[in-house]
Amino acid sequence: MSAKINLEKELKQRCTELEKQVKYYKNIAQQTGQKRLREVEMLNNFIAERKKSEKALRDNEQRFRLIAQSTNDIFYEWDIESNTLQWFGNIDSTLGYKTGEIKHTFENWLRLIHPDDRHLLEDTFLLHKESIKPVEYSYRVRCKDGSIRYWNDNSSPVLDQEGKSNKWVGGISDLMDLPPY
Repeated sequence: MSAKINLEKELKQRCTELEKQVKYYKNIAQQTGQKRLREVEMLNNFIAERKKSEKALRDNEQRFRLIAQSTNDIFYEWDIESNTLQWFGNIDSTLGYKTGEIKHTFENWLRLIHPDDRHLLEDTFLLHKESIKPVEYSYRVRCKDGSIRYWNDNSSPVLDQEGKSNKWVGGISDLMDLPPY
């Protein structure tokens, strides 16, 4: 009988130990699960905010493109490092060219400037690399058919983290379309 009692005591003690271990592991699982749940919730919130920001960006870009198409003004972004111009608006058709016929580089843009005005803009490449002040130019542009347009060009730098200009954005107003006063 004492063997049976000893066995029961050992079994009871072992069950108590197992219950303590179960509580311990349940507690760890619950804490880890809560932590993972919080991480998943944070990730979901981050994804939702990112989607919201991307939609706002797409909406703003669409709005900007519609404005550029709806006005007689032409907008551009000039990347100094790659020396490429991105045009927003109908620059090709405004000057009598087919879409894509004007190469989007600074040098090709200079070729369209009237020879008597080209000297005003030839040094702008170096100036724009160094300057962080907005600039304004008025000049003549030659159309494909040889006619002349009078343009006013305003641009401002896009600064990098060091405060140096790496891009310029600007708008060109065609002064030919202004009514005489």
